[in-house]
Amino acid sequence: MSHFTNQTHGTVSALHRNADATIASIGLLNQAELAALAAHGMTALDDLADLASDELLDLLGPKAMTRARADEIIMAARAHWFEETN
Repeated sequence: MSHFTNQTHGTVSALHRNADATIASIGLLNQAELAALAAHGMTALDDLADLASDELLDLLGPKAMTRARADEIIMAARAHWFEETN
């Protein structure tokens, strides 16, 4: 592994640790996507849930995913809004 790769991996890991665990818990985002969200201050599940798909695509880059996948991720992040509590 090159020095650059080691530094990059360390940066991604450090940024990922800053992301709220509940964002990772939806299970639809990879390490790089989680790190990119953390770098943009997206640290809570509601931060992600508040986005529109075009906003998520802007944050991660248009080639990062399809609009359909962005919609799926956002709806998964919003799922807790619709859960009934007793």
